[in-house]
Amino acid sequence: MKVDASGTERVQVSVFDVTGRPYTKLVAQPGQTITFGNELKPGAYLVELVQGANRKVVKVIKN
Repeated sequence: MKVDASGTERVQVSVFDVTGRPYTKLVAQPGQTITFGNELKPGAYLVELVQGANRKVVKVIKN
């Protein structure tokens, strides 16, 4: 998975399994692109993205 931190605020990325157990937490600085997920085992995950006051949670499935 790839995250681009456009704008002037950093993006905090948190990955959880479907039970809510945290796997990893990353931070992308403004203008930075981070790639992650290769280390995850196949399964379903929740990815939380926070940039300033904006928050989004996305369910992803890794094959």
